Amino acid sequence: MKALTIILLTVLATSINKCSSSDTKALKQELVIEYDAQTRGSQSKVIIKNDSLIIAEQGRKEGVFYYKLSDEDWNSLIKEVQKIDRDKIKTFKAPTNKRAVDAARTAQIRVLHKENLYESNLFDEGNPPTELKALVNKVAGLYINSKKNK
Repeated sequence: MKALTIILLTVLATSINKCSSSDTKALKQELVIEYDAQTRGSQSKVIIKNDSLIIAEQGRKEGVFYYKLSDEDWNSLIKEVQKIDRDKIKTFKAPTNKRAVDAARTAQIRVLHKENLYESNLFDEGNPPTELKALVNKVAGLYINSKKNK
């Protein structure tokens, strides 16, 4: 009986591990993250997919800039996306509303996976909903570092 239980647990653990690995692999190949921050005079859009970081700027500094994304950064982003219940992204509340009086740029993050779009509510740049903070900070960090490397 013990041998049968051990065999069943081994088979179950192996199949769970394979599912989780294939889910991560599918997420890596089919995931796109978009981040927008805008105010009346400027707009910044960050698009991240697999090995690419694309930044589109409008306002004082205009242009579209392409950067290679390291595997380490991409894997870190995937881990952050996996921690979020994507179906609930739209329900997460912004902690502040300074964007209503132009005291902060309006920001939003979108996660596209396969044919599904998960879009956050609007929030103040630099102050996202708590549930999205780690992902937004990672994306913002990549954006800031890319501007330094121009």
